[in-house]
Amino acid sequence: MGKRRPSEHEAVTTMKTEFMSLWDGFTTQQSARVMVLAATNRPWEVDEAILRRLPQSFEVPLPNAQQRMRILQVLLAEEHLESSFRDGSSPNSPLVQLARATERYSGSDLQELCKHAAYRPIRDYLSMERRRGVDETLLELSKSCGGKDPEVQLRPLRLDDFMEALKSSGLSSENAARYQFKDSQRQMRTAAGGESPSTWRPGGMSR
Repeated sequence: MGKRRPSEHEAVTTMKTEFMSLWDGFTTQQSARVMVLAATNRPWEVDEAILRRLPQSFEVPLPNAQQRMRILQVLLAEEHLESSFRDGSSPNSPLVQLARATERYSGSDLQELCKHAAYRPIRDYLSMERRRGVDETLLELSKSCGGKDPEVQLRPLRLDDFMEALKSSGLSSENAARYQFKDSQRQMRTAAGGESPSTWRPGGMSR
């Protein structure tokens, strides 16, 4: 339901028109108990016609430190963690430190962070197996298990796994802002007749 653009396909425009026509039917039927609820992290991209049909809007703020810690507890409930993670009451516990270090992170950002951190024990295991010799290790383990596939034992997740993941994980809000800036540059280049990407700057300034 993004803003209409000159390059938009006719089928998309037709779909939007039909959707909004049916939407208007909800409001004209007094007996219809229908509530339309929408959410977006890019409100500037929503079609004006859609916004007119949503008279009420409000911002859902990013979670604070306490809320981030609760989100992390839910995300990591089934993960293999160091025992220190279970003590969330101590101000120096890994969970509290992680909640403090993730200021401005959304729930989805925290989920991605946990995914990146979970890869590190796997990488450590694979690196160890390469050093020991994969073929020899698998053969010995297979013999000790009676010919069955051995179960891989990964080390527990540590605080440093998350801190390293923080270095490579970005905020979705910052990514959206960068996308908006690049999109505005593209539109300015199009309006200017295909100027070089490095020519245009915000506000029409060139270097």
